[in-house]
Amino acid sequence: MNEQLLLNKMQKSKSEDQEKVLALMNDENYNQHYVPRSILKNFKREGSPLFCLRKDKNGHIKGTSIKRLCAQKGFYSFTVVSDKDKNISRKLNYDQKAFTKLDDKIAPIIKNLLDSHSVDVLTNDDKKSLAKYVVYQLFRTPAARQTATSMSSDESEGKQIQGLNLLDTDFMNNLSNIIYNLRLKLIEANEGVNFIISDAPVLCSPTAEGIYFPISPEYCLCYQKEDTDTLDAICINQLEFSVSCTFNIAQSESTLIDIRENKHKEHIENFCKEAPLSYWKCILSKNYDYLTTKEFEDNIYDEFKDWLYWLNWLN
Repeated sequence: MNEQLLLNKMQKSKSEDQEKVLALMNDENYNQHYVPRSILKNFKREGSPLFCLRKDKNGHIKGTSIKRLCAQKGFYSFTVVSDKDKNISRKLNYDQKAFTKLDDKIAPIIKNLLDSHSVDVLTNDDKKSLAKYVVYQLFRTPAARQTATSMSSDESEGKQIQGLNLLDTDFMNNLSNIIYNLRLKLIEANEGVNFIISDAPVLCSPTAEGIYFPISPEYCLCYQKEDTDTLDAICINQLEFSVSCTFNIAQSESTLIDIRENKHKEHIENFCKEAPLSYWKCILSKNYDYLTTKEFEDNIYDEFKDWLYWLNWLN
């Protein structure tokens, strides 16, 4: 992998002023959030901590602050060595160029959604920005890094692959347009159940039966093709937990205890037995993505087929 290619992507627009170029340089000790703080704040009850279940600590649950969640020092920082002089290097933050402006733009759009409880308040421009935000969030997580690393020789190269994809505006815009053209819904949580959010918050089905992104304890974004059943909060929470790398976050400790102790097992099993068969029902019942994708290979959404290669769904 040519490291200079990553630098060239970041410096593609020479019209940017020097301050913006310098902003790409980043201290590797800076705590970088791979799930935006603006989203995590929606799950926090005023005056109370957020609760987090960590897979790497045997499901231990504790209250904690947003600054400690879904973040890692230098997660998007990358050292690029000069082709001309190997003793010269620059530390760059590729996510800052790819995502920060979009994150700032999205905050009021999501607030509008949560205040109105409806997607009908969104303009077409709002919907386009929201679709782009969902795609970027899908590709900027540790789970996406793991996929990239599995396709490369080591973690450093996987980091480059992730960065190059995030900075490839044609690639990201094409995917955003696919998402934008799907049906957008705002799902309300079941009575007595709150949504959780994980460090892999965007759940994506290659069959377009549902792309889910929880944005608060009460509401979850859903993009899907027409005439498709929608998952409820219990099933979405189980999937969030299943695909997460480390962090699972909720407004209340009891929500996470229910997931850890599989309190909704019967509900999920009954849902999976209902007709018709679907991609997500297979995932929930088998909890094994590769086999499920193979079973549904003939039903892959046509617009997603170029996307599948990068996500390693069919390899």
